[in-house]
Amino acid sequence: MIYKAKEFTLKNGIKVTLKSPEISDALNLLNSIIEVSRTSDYITSLPEDYQKYLDDITKE
Repeated sequence: MIYKAKEFTLKNGIKVTLKSPEISDALNLLNSIIEVSRTSDYITSLPEDYQKYLDDITKE
């Protein structure tokens, strides 16, 4: 499902926009997921679990 972009203001005053991801967002999104999985003890996946996807994206 695709959602329209919606703006929010966080408690600290920073404005953010939430939107459905697009193909052009894939690399940044994947890198964010990898970084979180590296730095958090509460994520059940490992950074290596995403390497195949990263390889596929960077080939194109």
